[in-house]
Order: sequence, then C-alpha cells, then structure tokens
Amino acid sequence: MFVSAFLPTITAKVHKSGTVSVDLKNGIINGTTITSGGTGYTAVPAITSTDSGTPSGFTTATLTAVLTNGSVSSITIGQGGKDYNTPVLSIAAPTAQTFNGSSSSIVSTSNNNITLSTAQKNSWVANDSITYNSGGGTAIGGLVSGTTYFVKTITGNAISLSATSGGAQLNISGVGSGTSHTFTGATATATAATLNGALETLTIGEPGFGYTGSSLTITFNGISLPGLTGVAPSVTVGLDSLGRLNKDVITVNSEGRNWQNLVGTAPANPNATKIASVDMVGLADKNFLVAPTISFPIPQSKDATGAFLSTNVTATAIFTLNSDGEITGTTITNEGSGYINDPILKIGSAASNEVRIADQQEIIEVNCNHNHVDTLITEVKTNPVQATGSIMTSTGTALKFLPESKVKVVNTNFRTVINNNYKQRKGTENFFTSPRLYNTNQTIEFLGSKTLQTIDSSDINNNNTSTFVHIE
Repeated sequence: MFVSAFLPTITAKVHKSGTVSVDLKNGIINGTTITSGGTGYTAVPAITSTDSGTPSGFTTATLTAVLTNGSVSSITIGQGGKDYNTPVLSIAAPTAQTFNGSSSSIVSTSNNNITLSTAQKNSWVANDSITYNSGGGTAIGGLVSGTTYFVKTITGNAISLSATSGGAQLNISGVGSGTSHTFTGATATATAATLNGALETLTIGEPGFGYTGSSLTITFNGISLPGLTGVAPSVTVGLDSLGRLNKDVITVNSEGRNWQNLVGTAPANPNATKIASVDMVGLADKNFLVAPTISFPIPQSKDATGAFLSTNVTATAIFTLNSDGEITGTTITNEGSGYINDPILKIGSAASNEVRIADQQEIIEVNCNHNHVDTLITEVKTNPVQATGSIMTSTGTALKFLPESKVKVVNTNFRTVINNNYKQRKGTENFFTSPRLYNTNQTIEFLGSKTLQTIDSSDINNNNTSTFVHIE
C-alpha cells in the first residue's frame, strides 16, 4: 500500500498478412459405379473397401449405400479415404426373408402366390431374382429349395414367381412343412474410381493481424498432374476479434483434384507494416498536467541491398486525458509504415508533470471530539462511584462527565480501527495528515486485507507522500 504508482505500460501491434501451407493426398475414392443393384434388401447394407494394388496400405473411405425398392441405387461418399491404388468395394448380401411355408393363409394354391410382410414385399419389384429355401422343411409344392426364381407379380403383399425373367407364372400345388422358409435376394456390386492431388489439410502459419471482416477466402495455384487439369480447392478461414486467421474456423467446401503440388495464399492485408493498435496495460491512478509522450522506434523494412526503405514512416500516438488529468486511453495520430515486428514503445513524463496534492486523494473524516462544552452533563450522585472519564467532587453532591461519544464516518466505504487511543481521536483533521496508531500485524481494515509486517515506522512511511502511520 506504500508503493508508488508508476506510468502504465503500452504495447503496439502491427498490421500483418497471414500465411498458410497445404498438404495433398492421393488415391482418394471420388466416385462409384453400381454394376448390380441387387434385390431384396430390407435394410441398408454395409460397404467395405480393400486395395488390390501394390503397395497396399490406405486410409479407409466412408461409403453409404442408398436403397430404392430393395435395390442399391447409389453410394454416398462421406470421406474418400486416401492412398488407394486399386480399390475394391464389397456390398453385404441382403438378409434372408423368413415366412411360414406350412400355412395355407400364406401359401395360396388358388392364387399361386405367397404372402409376405409389408417390409418384405416392399423390397421386391417385378423381374427381381429371388432364391427360395425350405429352411429344412418340406418344400412348397411347385418350388425347389435352393433354386433361384424371378418375381412375376405383386398383388397387395403377395408375390408370384416365374422360372425365368418375364416367364410364365409358376403353379403352387401345395403348402410345405416348417416355419422357416426363406426368400433371399441377389447381392449388389459396385466399383470405385480414384483421384490424386486433392487438398488434405490447410495449416495457418502466420495468423496475421488487423484484417477486417469475418472471413477470408484462400486462393490456390500449383502444377497439375501430367495430362490432367488441376481443379482448385475451395476454402475459407474465419477471423477472430483481432483480425487474425482463426485455425479453429477453417471451412473446406471442396478439396480440389489433380495437383502435383499446390500453394495456398491468404489475401494480403492492405495495411500491412502499419501500426494497428496501441494498448495500455496497468493504468495507474495518477493525474497529469500534460499527457505523457509516446515514442516509436524507426521502422526496419529494408530493400534487397539492406538499405532502409524510403517509404518507411515512423508512427506517432498520444495519450488522452480526461478533465481531471487522468489517462483514459491512446490515439494513433500516424499509423506509420515499414514495421516488421511489433515495436517497443517508450513513455516520457517529468515528475513535475504529475499532480500530487492532498485533495486529489481519498479522505476519511472521523469526529471523536470530547471537548464540546454543550455535551457536559451535571448530575447529583448520593453514593458516587469513581468512573473512568468522569469528574467528581469529594462530597459527591455534583458530577460533570462526558456522555458516550459516537464516531461519525463521513465516507461509509471506510471503517475505523478500534482502541487506538489518542492517535485515533485527532478531531476532524484530514485523515491523510493525521497520525494513526496500530499494533504490529494488525489489519488496517479500510485498506482491505493488507497487513503491516514491520514495526519500523520509517520503513512504513518511506514512500508516503502525505500519510503517516505510527506504531505502538
């Protein structure tokens, strides 16, 4: 609490352009061809990928089948993986559809059809291949277990069969035995195509400083793969509150393709090498007659020969003061140009420029006056007993004494310290020019939780300008 308050520290930031770097990846699955959609799928099948090329070793792609009427109609590529040489796709077989082949309500000899569940029926269309299995029981009359047939008609949830695609409807002559008869569709197949030279990662090198807006668009150029045309990626990078490229807000809209090498470039900051901001740290509670000065070093940009650029301009800035002479901020009066790094600033102010008068400090007024005549009370005591602070006669006929005194604290933010005797009761004098008496390690409550660690009053008062503390 006795340390002098010094000038604030100020720092400057320079406008800078950002930089990025890119990495490419090869062997990416970027397209698929359905060679056979399969039949009878009631649920989306899993798709796995392997690599038949040499050398093997790849990052697996994320592939999802799309079903239409029980058949795989397309494949969605989530991530194309990388480092495939010759990718091979495998689509899981459709699940066998179980029904009760011994039930006459399911197997109709009059209509020559078999009734399925709605989900099962929806997985078939006319001419789909379908393999029948009796499930260990007796086969349905007219059908042979393990034989592949074709869907002839679909009426409601019932289907009829033919021996060949588009052939005549088969005659159902009787029910079989067992409840685990099945129909199973054909497995879908597909192939994959790959591309090389796509964007894998974009990394921010220099985040820059002082860009305006919310995001920047990265531009790309490079050398295409032989015989191919390079397609540039599409990437945006968000900006933080200080106008810097934000590594956590990188959006890759497309990865591009066909690049042998690729370079990414962030837009140039139009104010690069100029001062972007001057900020204060540790503002002191001091008052000035005139604002302290701020000095910038000369810019350090040089040409190819090592000579300072003629376009270099030294920046300037000033402190701003309020009507009480307190520093409230800074204003850049010239942004300068040619600064490479954030400059170190200097502040100038003479001691005589600082206002150090008592009425600028916080004052506490304490009224403990025992000398007001109109507060004396006369009272008759028949058996007077001597009391501290009283004035009594030897006969005990009259007594004049001081009533209880109460302290009035003008500033309610402060509290007095009790039991400090005469030193505490100095009348209405200014707190900062009145001595106070404290015990060692006693908390001075109006100054918070600070504790005196010495009883040497010369040490305690060493840095004071107008307040003096006395120790018992």
